[in-house]
Formats: sequence, C-alpha cells, structure tokens
Amino acid sequence: MRISWISRKADLVMPRACMVCGRRASPTEGRLCAVCALRLPWTMFWLSPCDNMMARLFWGRIARFQKAAALFHYRPGTAASHVILRIKYGHSPGTAVLLGLLTARKLLPSGFFDGIDAIIPVPLTAGRWLRRGYNQSERIARGISMGTGIRVARHAVRRIRFTKSQTQLNAWERASNVEHAFRLHKPATLAHSHVLIVDDVVTTGSTITSVAATLAGIEGVRVSVLTVGFTQR
Repeated sequence: MRISWISRKADLVMPRACMVCGRRASPTEGRLCAVCALRLPWTMFWLSPCDNMMARLFWGRIARFQKAAALFHYRPGTAASHVILRIKYGHSPGTAVLLGLLTARKLLPSGFFDGIDAIIPVPLTAGRWLRRGYNQSERIARGISMGTGIRVARHAVRRIRFTKSQTQLNAWERASNVEHAFRLHKPATLAHSHVLIVDDVVTTGSTITSVAATLAGIEGVRVSVLTVGFTQR
C-alpha cells in the first residue's frame, strides 16, 4: 500500500495511536494496530447473523426479529474491555466513532447491513448524558453510518424514565430496571422499515429488548441488533 507524503508528515506532527492498546500506529495500520487486529476476540457472528449466541438472546423476545451481531467478545480486564470503558467513562467520543467505523468495515463484506433502512442508538438517560457530554451508543452509530451510508434515527426513541446502572444487576433486575423506559417519537417515519438497534455492549439483552418493545408498535417494522461488545455468560 502506497502512503502519501502528506500522510507521513501528518503522522510526524500528530502521531496516531491504536484505539485499543494505545501503541503508535504505523501509516499503513490506521487506528487499529496489526497486533490488536490479530489478538482481538472477534465474534464472527456476522457470518451467521440469524443463528449465533447473541441472536439467540433475542429469539422470542423481540417481535419481527431479524438478526444480530457483535464485533468482539467482551471480557473484563482485556484490551477489548478497556476500549469500551474508555468510551463510557473516559470521555472519548472520537474513539466511539472509530469503533463504529471499524464495525462497519469489518461487517460490510458479509452483507450484514443489506436491507437495513435506519440505525437507532440506545438512548442515554439525561443525567448520564450531562455527565459524559455525549451518548457513546449514538457516537458508535455515527461511525457505522459513516461506513455504510445508513441514516441514524437518533431521536426516534427517547428515554423517558431514569434507570440505575445495569452493571451490578442480575438478569431479572436488568429487565425490570428498563421496563417502559422508552417512548417513540414520530413513529410513522419508521413504518415498514428494517431498523438496526445499536449499543456498546450486550449482556442479558434487557435494554435492547425494551427498546425493541417500544418499536413493536410501529406498523411493519423489523428489528436487528448490533453492538461492539458481547458478554458471554
């Protein structure tokens, strides 16, 4: 791959770092170094999007469910988990966009995005948005949109009820915590559409299922799911 002198000069002035490990990336590597590209625990769910561990979480729970995938397996203490923590708590919205773009580029050859009309990021509570200054799921959705050309329907679903963090809750508590937490805005714009719900990490699927239950009232809507991380329990 030929690297222009402009790119080389830019790297000297403002070196790019790998978004996962932080190591300085070479001009040919982009924002994911070759080592992390080999070591990241890719799920490969996009090769069988209708039947994989993540898709099975939503069987029978989401009306008109189509498919699901995640970029990598999320395991606490790993490099992959550190990049998720950075976009959630490290005030790094740019990294969230890059993760979305990486996800798009990784999945595009598989045809995962074929037929999808709109991307819906999982809404954040107002309090958390004020503390972080951004919604990491919306920034991931932006990156996916940049890589696919699919529009982001960022205001289609709104969070109307404050919920506590899901981190320390069990599966039943997670489901109860987010029940009736969302409301539709201008649902007619999504009628008969295939929508993609996007979030940072899925564990039990409770939050995404709650968003999908809100979308179920839209005539003819079909739902797919995509996250950056997947927590295997």
